[in-house]
Amino acid sequence: MKDKSKGFKFWFKPQRILPLLTIVGAGLVLVFSMLEVIKLSVADSIIIALLALIAIDSIVERLSILENIEGKINNTFGGKSLRSRTELWDFEKHSAHASEICILAISAISMSGRFAHIFENKVRSGCKIKIILLNPQSESLKSLELTNRDQAAVHDIKASLAAFEPLIKIKNRNGKCEIRLSDAFLPFSLVALNLSRDSGEMVVEYHSYKSPFGEQPHVFLTTKDNAHWYKFYRDQFEKAWNDSVLWKPTSDHEA
Repeated sequence: MKDKSKGFKFWFKPQRILPLLTIVGAGLVLVFSMLEVIKLSVADSIIIALLALIAIDSIVERLSILENIEGKINNTFGGKSLRSRTELWDFEKHSAHASEICILAISAISMSGRFAHIFENKVRSGCKIKIILLNPQSESLKSLELTNRDQAAVHDIKASLAAFEPLIKIKNRNGKCEIRLSDAFLPFSLVALNLSRDSGEMVVEYHSYKSPFGEQPHVFLTTKDNAHWYKFYRDQFEKAWNDSVLWKPTSDHEA
């Protein structure tokens, strides 16, 4: 059963009072005219009816605009998009049919070891993997240290490079893994599946100031629900990719 008080509050908001009063007033005048309580000319009746129609149109337009805005806000910040780390997608499940995996991170240490078997299987099956990590010799590490965000960044970057290196050396692979190093410390990390396709989806993690690992806000984006911002972060990845330097393994031996 619906709450009648909520319905009343929905309609009688300050921004809707004037159009509602106009509608009610015009309706009453027309009713009184029909009952011959008051006398109106044909022109007066038309004008009053037009005023009522304009007021109705105003309310409908406002409701339509507000519902559209509220829907976008809820979808982007309170619905499907904004998530904590514990509410993120199941990467193994979502990446099962991915033909491309793109990663932009400081070190990607939370993925390099945990999903090593997934990355290996994906490369062997024909998936293209593109990874951008922060250069462990970059001057940007000083800025990172000031945030007190990741004191083991250099160690973690080198550990991830060691974990990703076997992917580049896989024999008889149908896919490809390429790793690049960026000198710029970007304010976010990103993991995307099928980045250039309409079916693409990504998770963007924002770096924060002096907060524990795992407490940063994560935004889930798809081309269907957030086309504008999906394109924005896709372009960000591509710019970072073009500005980064190719990382080469310590040896060319293939496993």
